[in-house]
Formats: sequence, structure tokens, C-alpha cells
Amino acid sequence: MSNIKIFVQMAGAIAGVASAINSIINLTKVWSDENKSTGEKILQTFMALGQIATMLTLNLTKLAGGFKLLFGNIAVGSGEATLGTIAEIAATKGLSAALA
Repeated sequence: MSNIKIFVQMAGAIAGVASAINSIINLTKVWSDENKSTGEKILQTFMALGQIATMLTLNLTKLAGGFKLLFGNIAVGSGEATLGTIAEIAATKGLSAALA
């Protein structure tokens, strides 16, 4: 995998992390909305937190994998690792297995 392709994929991962941060900021707007009931606020908070956790985990894993690809020359099986395969390993076996 060329370094340019890795940088492009890492830029996408950075955008994903930025989106997660934006979602966290938007949670403050949910709680300051006086037209919503407490139940609605709690529901929207839990839904947002689930999405935020997924986005952060996936994109931070991709970033870490990108740094390893750029600086560590890791390989998966007989082929070269991609940020997607690193994210798949993290999803099935955990983050520490993906970065090992």
C-alpha cells in the first residue's frame, strides 16, 4: 500500500474523529433544549454515546494502524495490512490484537 493511500485513509479517520467530537459537542445542545423531556434527553444521549463510541473506536484504530503501516511495515498473513483489515481485527479480537 502506498504512503499516499495510507495518508488519505488516515485523513478520513481524522474526519471521523472530528465528527465524533462534534457529536459530543451537540450533546450539550440536547441538554440545554427546554422543549425536550428528560426522557427524550436521556434517550438521545444514549443513542449518541453508542454512535460516538463506535466512531471513536473505529477511527482511532485506523489512525493507529496507519501509523504502524507508515512506520512499522506490518503485514497480515501473506499480504500487506490495510487500515480496513486492522479495523476488522480490532472489531473481532480487540484493539490490542489489531495493534500487536
